[in-house]
Amino acid sequence: MNLLKSSYLTSKELLKLNFKKLGTNVLIDKNVIMPNTHNIEIGNNVRIDAYSVISSGKNGHIIFNDHVHICPQNLIYCSNNHKIIFKKHSGLAAGCKLYGRTENYDGRFLMNPTHNDEDIELIEGDIILNKFSTLGCDTTVFPNSIIPIGTILGSKSLYTGKNELKEWSIYAGNPLRYFRERSKLS
Repeated sequence: MNLLKSSYLTSKELLKLNFKKLGTNVLIDKNVIMPNTHNIEIGNNVRIDAYSVISSGKNGHIIFNDHVHICPQNLIYCSNNHKIIFKKHSGLAAGCKLYGRTENYDGRFLMNPTHNDEDIELIEGDIILNKFSTLGCDTTVFPNSIIPIGTILGSKSLYTGKNELKEWSIYAGNPLRYFRERSKLS
């Protein structure tokens, strides 16, 4: 028995999920959790592996353009009225967390959804992974983050979106630091 064998949804099963857009050659593991699929667009040649959670909220918008790979155990959490976009040839290694919404933890507000709206402060925004960008294993990205074209965030990195990153560069760590320039694809 091969415990590592994935089981992908069939074309018929994918169509029943009522995605906003569904391309061709799409592989989504049966163990992926995706509420509100009507807010998710999927291009061609996209693969989403097991145990990932992809949540667009009631009116958020998640877009997977062509040639995007989402490895196992990722969390992609989009805020209402915002979007998370994976441009062509971008992706996530295993265990990444993209938070399009979080709360203010500085002590001036209460935290968690059991409190009244006026007692908490939400931090919300878009997340965009540009063409040829990738996040290494266990990387976390917060709202209002743009990963430039060709840029890599190494494993276990934290990007808060507060500092602008350079194109075709490699960053790593917590705090995030510039590592070196990355070769451009020809």
